[in-house]
Amino acid sequence: MIILKLSDESTKALNLCLNTRCNFCRETCSVYEVSKMEFDSPRAKLELINEALNGRVDPKDIMITLNRCTSCKKCVESCPYGIDTLKILNEFRNLVRESELKKNEHEYVVKTGYPRKLISNFVEKGNPFGVEKVEGHIKKNSDIVLFPGCIILNEDKELLNKTKKILDKLNISYSISNSCCYSALKNFGFSKKEISEMFESRYKGGDKRIVTLCAGCYNSLKNDHGRDIIHITELLLDKIKKLNLEKDDLVTYIDSCKLGRYNQIYDGPRKVLESIKNLKIFDIENNMEDAPCCGGGGTLKQYFPAVSRKVTQKLLNQKAKGTTIVTGCSYCKHNINQNSDEKVKHVIDLVFESMR
Repeated sequence: MIILKLSDESTKALNLCLNTRCNFCRETCSVYEVSKMEFDSPRAKLELINEALNGRVDPKDIMITLNRCTSCKKCVESCPYGIDTLKILNEFRNLVRESELKKNEHEYVVKTGYPRKLISNFVEKGNPFGVEKVEGHIKKNSDIVLFPGCIILNEDKELLNKTKKILDKLNISYSISNSCCYSALKNFGFSKKEISEMFESRYKGGDKRIVTLCAGCYNSLKNDHGRDIIHITELLLDKIKKLNLEKDDLVTYIDSCKLGRYNQIYDGPRKVLESIKNLKIFDIENNMEDAPCCGGGGTLKQYFPAVSRKVTQKLLNQKAKGTTIVTGCSYCKHNINQNSDEKVKHVIDLVFESMR
C-alpha cells in the first residue's frame, strides 16, 4: 500500500483538528444534521483520512464515505481554528486519484464509485452533459462576457433568454460563452492546475469582465481561474432603477453557499429584490453565513441522492409559508426543482417578471 502525504499546511491543520477534538463542525454539518451518523461529521472524515495517511486503511475504501459531503463549507465557518476541512478533503482526493487510478483503474472505479462517464464528458466534451459545444464568437466591442454555466445552457435556457432581454433593455453589449468552469472536477480528485488548463483550452473570452448567474461558476472563475468576474445582481445594482420593477408577491430569499460563505455576497441579490415595488421579502431563520445548503453541492447528490433530498427538505422547512423560494444561484434553483415540488425562482426570473 502506498503511503500518501498531504502538504505541510494541510498536515498541520489535520493534526490540529484531531488534537482539539471540539466537534463544533458536527452540529453545523449539512449532512450530519439529517443523518445523525457520526461518520458524516467533518471531523470523522478527517479521522478517516488520517487512518489512510498512516497506512492503516486502504485510501480507496474510505472514498465513498468522504463523498457524503455537499462542500457547503459550514464546517469551516463554525471551526474556532479556521480549519478548512474541504481543502484537506479535496487534496486527499487528488492524492488518491493520482496514485491509484492509473495503477488499477477497474479497482479504483469499483471501490470509489468514480464516475468514468461523467469525467469523460468533462474532459472530452467540455461539460457534464456530454454535449459537443464550440465556443461562440466573442465580440471585441462587447461590454461583458455572459457566462451562463452548464446548467442554464442545457437545462434552463428560458433563464438565459430572460437574462438576454434584461441586458438588451439596459443597452448592455455582451457576448455569450458556452464554456464550463470545471469546478465539479475538484470533487473527483482533479487538481486546480488540471482544472485551469482545461478551462483555458476552451474559454475564448480573453480578459473581458465576466458576468454569471451561477454561484458555482462565480466561485470557480474567481478563485480557481483568477478572472474578473461579477454576479449578475452586482451588474444590475447600478442600473436597476431603469427597469422600473413592480410585482405584488411574497418571496423567501435563500443564500447560496458559494455566493455567501465562499465569497461573502449577501447584499447584492437582496438589494435587487428590494428594488421591486410591492415585493415582500422574507429570510429564513438561519441566513447569510449560517444559511443551510440546498443539498446539491459537492458529491452528495451524485452518490447519495436520498440524503441530498433530505438536506433540501430541511432547507425548505425554514421558508415562510405561502412564499416562493428565490435564489441567486442557477444550480440551487435546478437542484431544488429536482429534489422537491417546491416553486423556486432565480433572482433574474423575478426581475424579468417584474419589468413593465
